[in-house]
Amino acid sequence: MDIEHLTKHQIILVTLLVSFVSSIATGIVCVTLLNQDPQPITQTINHIIERTVEKVVPSDTGAIGGKTVTKETVIVAEDDAVVNAIAQTSKVIVRVFSDDNESDQFIGMGVVVSRDGRVAVRIPSGFRTFNVRYPDGSIYGAQPLVSDDENQITILSISQNPLNKQFQPAVFMNSSNAKLGQKVVAITGDVSDSVTTGIISNITSRVNGTHERIRVGIYADKFLYNSVIANLSGEIVGFKIGAEAEDGYIPANIIRALIK
Repeated sequence: MDIEHLTKHQIILVTLLVSFVSSIATGIVCVTLLNQDPQPITQTINHIIERTVEKVVPSDTGAIGGKTVTKETVIVAEDDAVVNAIAQTSKVIVRVFSDDNESDQFIGMGVVVSRDGRVAVRIPSGFRTFNVRYPDGSIYGAQPLVSDDENQITILSISQNPLNKQFQPAVFMNSSNAKLGQKVVAITGDVSDSVTTGIISNITSRVNGTHERIRVGIYADKFLYNSVIANLSGEIVGFKIGAEAEDGYIPANIIRALIK
């Protein structure tokens, strides 16, 4: 066919056909090139945690008590949640030292359990009198108030508090709600805080279903004897027992039962 003899209508159709074929060819080339691209190496660093927060706000609609409960969804990066959990937990962490024979031997990490300064701590047998160093640096003598001999958990009471100082108590997680894979932070250190993170790797339960031991995938030596774990809400999950990772943590509910 001689192109010079094509009608205007035929020329338009040929032009459209050539454009259509060119578009298809371009698309095929682009797809081929994209498939040959290396896989992207950028990964999401921060997991996202979504929380629903209830707020009580004044209401003009005649709600009961003049207040309305509203719910807001808050998106929190996991790194921020870990930092906040450590900051909150550090406010209720204490260090307990033996006062027997003025040895000042570090016994372990404890947590404040009441506003009058009572402390829960795991204490090996053989110690009788103690000094407790609180987060603000103040030091008070303390005596055992009640003990759980099976788990070596003791509640200490301040011997003297002449100024009637008030302390911030810890919030304990309901450890029955602990889940495998749940992220926790661990805090230890006889002088200052050392922290790490891990996940709950094993939960041992008694016949009645209550948790007996919580094991965490943390194997650094300094955390294997004296450490406290908390969830990302800053609630105490448990106290380390033994010197091996397999020994696990005493669940918070055992400690809560001793406080009551």
